[in-house]
Amino acid sequence: MVKYFASNNLLETSVSVGACNLILINGFISGDVVWNYGKVLVFTDVYVEANASLTIVSGTVIEIHGHYSITVKGTLIVQGGDSNQVVFTIK
Repeated sequence: MVKYFASNNLLETSVSVGACNLILINGFISGDVVWNYGKVLVFTDVYVEANASLTIVSGTVIEIHGHYSITVKGTLIVQGGDSNQVVFTIK
């Protein structure tokens, strides 16, 4: 199942493959956004604008595919811990 939805100038594509949920991210974050998915796939630059926030919940894996970045002018909250980390990878 594939779902497309846009909020805060951010295009997110939700893909369910078996028991795995993936989110494909593309764009700007201009409000408060929470990534609480198992895996987030980034295929372009992501910008967290001033007065906006991105919260990444523990257990989330962020895969950046290519030479892209996550630029934060607002707030970034990463909720990982020793036993349930947030992982950033470049593919």
